[in-house]
Amino acid sequence: MYSVIRAPRIPLNRNVTPRQAIKTDSGNTLDLPIRGGWGYDLDDAVVIEGLDPSISESQPWNAFRVQERFAEQRFEFELRQVFPDQDADLQYKRISQRLVKWQCREFDVFKYRVFLEPWEHLWLDPETQAPIPTRDGYKYTAILFFDISIFQEPQTFLSHDNRLLRNERAEI
Repeated sequence: MYSVIRAPRIPLNRNVTPRQAIKTDSGNTLDLPIRGGWGYDLDDAVVIEGLDPSISESQPWNAFRVQERFAEQRFEFELRQVFPDQDADLQYKRISQRLVKWQCREFDVFKYRVFLEPWEHLWLDPETQAPIPTRDGYKYTAILFFDISIFQEPQTFLSHDNRLLRNERAEI
């Protein structure tokens, strides 16, 4: 059975951005094209940078995939707030998405149900030795705010080498 807990918050560290924290935590293998905060509210929204130099021009651009990867990484950091000294299984499910307009900006607002289960609560199947969750764990509701204004407003975009790309709605 899952106990409902208050959603944990990653402590604010003004010296390390979420992008830097995720990149460091992943051993420099994940460099998300983001800036801003951890996405806990409108003022702390994650801003996805569609023309960040880390984006490969040879691969298709997908802002939604960046949002999903960021959510996963944020939940991993939150898991360590709940279980700082032990490993745990993390599962999450997006339960809603909506568009919010505020102060001439547009935000994607995602709501997730997050499940945390300490590994000490996992049992092994006697035949397959696969873990069997006992459902003793914790769950909470997480809200993530993504500032998507750059994709909604007519703007002039420059390529990675500062060439003019378009003066129209951004395509994602």
